[in-house]
Amino acid sequence: ELGFPLRASLSLLRDRDNAIRLDIPVTGDIDNPEFEPKDVIIKASKKAITHAVIQYYTTFGLVFAAGSLFDLATALSFEPVVFSPNISELSPAHQEQLNKLAILLTERPGVHLTLCGISNNTDKNILFPDKNKQKESSAENTLPVKPLSDKEFSLLKKLAETRSSNVKDYMIKNKAIKASRLIECTPEFEIDGISGVEISI
Repeated sequence: ELGFPLRASLSLLRDRDNAIRLDIPVTGDIDNPEFEPKDVIIKASKKAITHAVIQYYTTFGLVFAAGSLFDLATALSFEPVVFSPNISELSPAHQEQLNKLAILLTERPGVHLTLCGISNNTDKNILFPDKNKQKESSAENTLPVKPLSDKEFSLLKKLAETRSSNVKDYMIKNKAIKASRLIECTPEFEIDGISGVEISI
């Protein structure tokens, strides 16, 4: 009914006391033989859960598609931590962003975050400026870009990994978040991706 697993939806709403507080208005004519309280309760609960998740998580930087949280179905994403090219150290602005997420994790102990480090073309251009230069091709009039070597590709993935590790380390060391609640993805190099860390539930 939710387009998202019920157990996961409820874990998003459980507070530190393991309680869920929802206002679920149920209306209908209980004297009507066709009145089915189960259907009414499911419909009202779906609306209340969706509204509660959107209202609560939006203040922590939740991003969702087309105004509908459950369009994402498999993950709820937050504003990414975006770095300057070829940088992996956290800035005060990054720390402020992560401090908000630490509050969320403290208030919602059932929530776990996935951290996906990414490097992109701007990182590549800073790390390997000679790769921006195109070499002439005698066979054609095209100027192909020099491909990345395995070592260069590994360095870009290492940059992505360092970014996600720095986010995780900050949350563990400075905000006392358990490491088991912060799962790192395999680092990626994406030409048109962000230069940073994508964060999702």
